[in-house]
Amino acid sequence: MNIDVMQKKMNRRRNLARLIVAIGVVVAATTAYFWLRPPTAVDRLKYALGLDDLPVSLSIQGEGTDIWTDYITLHSVTLKSEDFPALLKGRDFKQPVYFRAGLMEHDAEYAARLPSVDVAIRYDAQESPPDGPVCRIYANEARTEVFIEYLAD
Repeated sequence: MNIDVMQKKMNRRRNLARLIVAIGVVVAATTAYFWLRPPTAVDRLKYALGLDDLPVSLSIQGEGTDIWTDYITLHSVTLKSEDFPALLKGRDFKQPVYFRAGLMEHDAEYAARLPSVDVAIRYDAQESPPDGPVCRIYANEARTEVFIEYLAD
């Protein structure tokens, strides 16, 4: 009987060790997935705007990204005009003194698929001027069609 008790204790220890290893593998795999997965268009847009959450009405119409010597990400989005101010909360955006309104089209290969925006207003935010990352927001008069550009060296 003494041997049976010892075997049961050893089996419990083995099972506990297996359970701990299995939990460790699941935690490591989950961590690796979230750490190593490539960022999505939503992730890149949140980063560009410095926001934790995007307005509910925001819909990404197109995105272009180029990473070579610089990191450039471009987003064309639509949203409700009342949600537009939420885009400006993540960074210290300011309206430039000089700005030329008009149709904004993109000729870069990574942005060729993006829809054009009839720009009426622009906001700029720059970290550590003059060479820090820049985020620009271009919007139509109604603030429902928006183009967001983020550039970092």
